[in-house]
Amino acid sequence: MKKTWITYTGAAFGIWATLNFAPSLVQAEGEASGQLELNIDLLSEEEILSVETSDLPIAGSVDVEIPKTQEAASSEESISEEAAVNVSLEDSVLDDVEVQLLTSTESESTEKGAAVNISVEDAVIADQVEAEVLKSESSTTAAGSSEKEAVIDVSIEETIITEQADVEVLKNESTASESGTSKKEAVVDVKLEETPVDQVNVEVLKDESATTETGASENQAVVDVSIEDALVADELEVEVLKNESAATETEGSEKQAVIDVSTEGTVVTDEVAIDVLKSENASSETESFQKDAVADVAIEELIAVGQTDLEVLKNESSVTEDELSEEQAAVDLALEDLIVAGQTDLEVLKNESSVTEDTISEEQAAVDLSLEDLVLTGQTELSLLKNENMATENAFSEERSVLDLSLEELLVADNLNLQVLPERNSASVDGVTNESSGFEGILHLGLDNLPLLGNLHVGLLENQNNADGSGRSVGSSLLTISLLDGILGGLDVTLLGNEGFVAAPPAATPGTPVEETPGPNPDEQPGTETPGTNPVEQPDTETPGPNPVEQPGTETPGTTPGEQPGEETPGTAPGEETPALPGAPVGDGSLSGGGVIGNDGNTGNAGTGILNGSTREKNANNDSAGRDALIGLTASAGTSPLDVRGSQSASAADGNAANSGSSMASALPKTGGPVDSLMVLIAALLLLAGGITMRRFA
Repeated sequence: MKKTWITYTGAAFGIWATLNFAPSLVQAEGEASGQLELNIDLLSEEEILSVETSDLPIAGSVDVEIPKTQEAASSEESISEEAAVNVSLEDSVLDDVEVQLLTSTESESTEKGAAVNISVEDAVIADQVEAEVLKSESSTTAAGSSEKEAVIDVSIEETIITEQADVEVLKNESTASESGTSKKEAVVDVKLEETPVDQVNVEVLKDESATTETGASENQAVVDVSIEDALVADELEVEVLKNESAATETEGSEKQAVIDVSTEGTVVTDEVAIDVLKSENASSETESFQKDAVADVAIEELIAVGQTDLEVLKNESSVTEDELSEEQAAVDLALEDLIVAGQTDLEVLKNESSVTEDTISEEQAAVDLSLEDLVLTGQTELSLLKNENMATENAFSEERSVLDLSLEELLVADNLNLQVLPERNSASVDGVTNESSGFEGILHLGLDNLPLLGNLHVGLLENQNNADGSGRSVGSSLLTISLLDGILGGLDVTLLGNEGFVAAPPAATPGTPVEETPGPNPDEQPGTETPGTNPVEQPDTETPGPNPVEQPGTETPGTTPGEQPGEETPGTAPGEETPALPGAPVGDGSLSGGGVIGNDGNTGNAGTGILNGSTREKNANNDSAGRDALIGLTASAGTSPLDVRGSQSASAADGNAANSGSSMASALPKTGGPVDSLMVLIAALLLLAGGITMRRFA
């Protein structure tokens, strides 16, 4: 530190003038006590001015040195102390007081300086108090260097409540080594050692950063309070408005919290971390992650649990090159290394979604409980009010249930799945084919790989439907029990089951003229016109079969081998009556339906038009009267298997079934009847109500 002679001379002259122009004070004190000593040295070898007094009121002995220089040697290194002005008081009211201006302390490895340095020993409140203004301290070693600066630095030792206290205002501290650098700043930094809680550190407007060869980190907080060896924990730290970040060459992370509380070595656990209004994010070359929570509590090494994590109003999202996922929950509780389970995860009001290049999926649940590595089962998952759906480019699926319980690796079975009020829907498109399926029920139970029995399925009040290019099938049952891959093979037991199928209409294609080709009949001569199957019949084309708009007198080829062409067939046009034989029942007379085959006895007059047009020609030379009688019986009582076969034969030989306007579904038998799914449900509810009533009044 450079010292100018002007500074030294001015200070010495001021002190000398004060003592010389106040002789009355000195003389009065000398007469009163008779023991006043005054020693003034000017321009000595070491000082410009040296003043020594003793037995002054309040101040005691006063020693003034301008400047002060002191050399000290130790076993390790020599120390040099210098001060522009040094004033020391002994036996004063404050005992020993030393005031130094423009101080400098140097050694081979350290250097320390201050504009003002005040030290008090044996004070009333402490054994030693030291205050430094505009303090600067630095040290250099083979391993690195450090520097510390502060506008005000107050150090107190041996106080009533603490062994040592250090208060720094506008602190700036930095270190450098081969591995990296670090820097720490604070508006106020208070350190207490050997308190009733051992050590306390309070920092206001803290900013701490570190840089290494691999990355950098930074930690900021408005208030940071850390306590060591507290009554309830070995270490306690509370940060308000915390902002923490870290970055490397390949990744970066950041964490913010309004309040961050962390404890280590508590009575019941190893470590506890509590974050309020937490926001955390991380990113790398291949992935980015973000997590927000109103409250986040993490506990490690509990008495019965390895790790506990509780999050309130959680929102978590991640992005990779192939997937975008998001997870939300009102409450998320995760437990690891339990005594009875490996891991437990409980989520309330859960919402998960995932988006990939070709798939979108979403899962929601009011309550979702997941248990892994239980004592009696491998994995257990329970969901309440579950809603799960997935969509791809060509398919869509949806699944809902009030309760969904899934158990894996049981002692008696591989998997168990129990669903209450399940509902599943799916649809897919494969080229030009559309397929869809739906399922709903009251209860669904499935067990896989049971001993001897194989796979067991139990369904209560189930209703399912499937649709594809061929048609739509529906089925419902009150109770269904199915066994597969067991000693009984495939066994299905259905109570009050109902099944049905509706065929899809054929695709309409533009008609083309039909060329004359040799007929498949061995007796047919070449050149004979073959009956066409094109719904759009060309003009003047002879068409066999029961065309309702057939003109009288049109020659129709017969369908019986040996029938001569040109034979006129009795007309079946509307309004033309069919001759009735004696004893034959009188039919409806209006045999409409255009080839429709019904399975209901009350609608037996539908589907006999084809028979009335084909079988009469077939037996024109035989017993036509008996055949007509059979037709009349069929018309009044319903079709027989013989009539069905004749109708199908006639429909194959003639293509006018499509002209009737009916769909493909009307040409197939229908199942079910009055016992449909609604009736099954009503019957089940009546049975249930009756059982409850009987039990109540029994």
